[in-house]
Amino acid sequence: MIQHVKSGLRGLMYTLAVDSSRFFGSVALTRDGQPLMGISFNVKATYSEKLLQMISFLLDESQVELKNLGLIAVVEGPGSFTGLRIGMTLSKSLAYAMDIPLCGVNALEALAQTYAFGDGCYAPLFDARKGQVFAALYEMRSRSLSELIPPGSYHPERFFREAQKKGGRALFLGEGETFRETIESVFSRKETYISSHTHIDPFAVARLGMRLFEERGGDDLLTKEPAYYRASDAEINYEKNHPSS
Repeated sequence: MIQHVKSGLRGLMYTLAVDSSRFFGSVALTRDGQPLMGISFNVKATYSEKLLQMISFLLDESQVELKNLGLIAVVEGPGSFTGLRIGMTLSKSLAYAMDIPLCGVNALEALAQTYAFGDGCYAPLFDARKGQVFAALYEMRSRSLSELIPPGSYHPERFFREAQKKGGRALFLGEGETFRETIESVFSRKETYISSHTHIDPFAVARLGMRLFEERGGDDLLTKEPAYYRASDAEINYEKNHPSS
């Protein structure tokens, strides 16, 4: 087991945030929780070609050496299977090589944290395909975000009905437009606002990573994996072609 135990954030200077969960990636650097520099980029090539290059550029421009990082916060999912795998593998490799603690951050919580500026309920949504939605429900009160429905892959109508019971009015973030018809069949117009914001602020990823590290320490690098929330197409096809006897 390779795990950094809880030790608080005293002396922690620099946090590297990494998000490769979608086709619009980002990396960022904070110092004592304060933003230093962030880079967002379209992934025209694959993350395997782009991500390390962006991290190196970020550190060079910030004049910070990799060995001086105190924490790596990486988006663990849900999102693109390939993007998540590359981001997690690279982040774990850097953490292992330089003995840096690592914390996985949920993409849905990071999206909610990015746009939750006032009290109320926030429901980040991503289209999971195959008739499912990646979703969660959070409530912001006194600048603190609490979880009402945990992140997961849900049947859309069931999730929205549960969200209506739990929170009533809600701001839908991410790919809510994809589910507008279903949302409006459950919520009244006065209860909903559907936003098209899908970009996760990498500084929100850094803040969440710092909070998690303070609460429970770093993740075990040997067992940490992306949080896919459902089987990949390859796994589904394999199971279909190789049924258990």
